[in-house]
Amino acid sequence: MGDQKVIIKIGITCLVFMFFATICIGKGSRGYYYLTGTACDYRGKPLQNKTLQLIYNGDTTNIKTSKTGEFIAKIEWEIPCMSGAGMWQENEIDRERFINSFNSEYLIFVYGKRNHKVANRYRMFTGISSYYSTKEQLSYYQDLQFEK
Repeated sequence: MGDQKVIIKIGITCLVFMFFATICIGKGSRGYYYLTGTACDYRGKPLQNKTLQLIYNGDTTNIKTSKTGEFIAKIEWEIPCMSGAGMWQENEIDRERFINSFNSEYLIFVYGKRNHKVANRYRMFTGISSYYSTKEQLSYYQDLQFEK
């Protein structure tokens, strides 16, 4: 009889932990959006068939432009589960800083020795399901003009 009680207690403990684990998993979110536009040099001439580097969230990605200088970049974003470390932040400003620590404030495009900073617009897409949306619904248009 004593062994059965121990097994029941272990089973209940496992169920409780599994319940809390499933609650925490669903509170964060992640997705992506597309940044599209035309990349131009300092004179406004499209950068045709060129490779740009995109730096954000600590990663570097190569982006190819088309024969008309157009580009499409897939920008991934993440909002952490706030029932973990985020819920212990003292105030709303600290919570916002915690969320922003997962996403770069700026996207940095590099062409040769020139950089172009663009604001990361991930907040515009946090309420939209990446799975059920069309590419047009998940797109933001921003031209790039690199300085001389």
